[in-house]
Amino acid sequence: SLLNAEVVEKGKFAQLFVSTHNLDFLKYLKRLKDNYLTAEGDKVKCQKAYFVVVRQDKKSTLQVMPSYLKEYVTEFNYLFHQIHKCASLDTIDDTNYVTFYNFANNARKFFEIYLYYRYPDQGMTPETLSAFFGEDSIPAVLTDRINNEYSHLSGVFERGASPVEVPEMQTTARQIIERLKQDSDQFTSLMKSVGEAVEVETV
Repeated sequence: SLLNAEVVEKGKFAQLFVSTHNLDFLKYLKRLKDNYLTAEGDKVKCQKAYFVVVRQDKKSTLQVMPSYLKEYVTEFNYLFHQIHKCASLDTIDDTNYVTFYNFANNARKFFEIYLYYRYPDQGMTPETLSAFFGEDSIPAVLTDRINNEYSHLSGVFERGASPVEVPEMQTTARQIIERLKQDSDQFTSLMKSVGEAVEVETV
């Protein structure tokens, strides 16, 4: 990349900060070298570090980036973790309300990726959502409604201005997680990829 070739490899920096909200771009940032050559041909090591901005109410803090995001930089892992968080939280407060507020959009993007690879000839459709949850199951209809109303707002200002319905969001999140658990190998792998402990079911 231009950044790597013209700045990093030539050592044209004392400190270099790059900020992004784009996970695809983050994958390229990971490829930046941790060394450069001086004009004399000496190799100089430099340290790389990754941080995230954590917003709580009116304050923001810089924290060390979670290992799963640093090591598994894919949107799919991130989206799964956000859905899992929504399903697992007991209460909503100032520290976690964003998890619920963003749920609809996160769920839509998760299904766009998941269902495309599961049904590459169709992608995310009402039919593939129904197939995911089961033909007679309500959550597929519920998820479709949440996606349409909350994620895109369907042009209705009042809906976008109303409080997020936490029970509705969390019920859907839990249904998604329970369905994913049916593929135990994939679910275990997803949990490990985001640094979450996998519950061992006892008989």
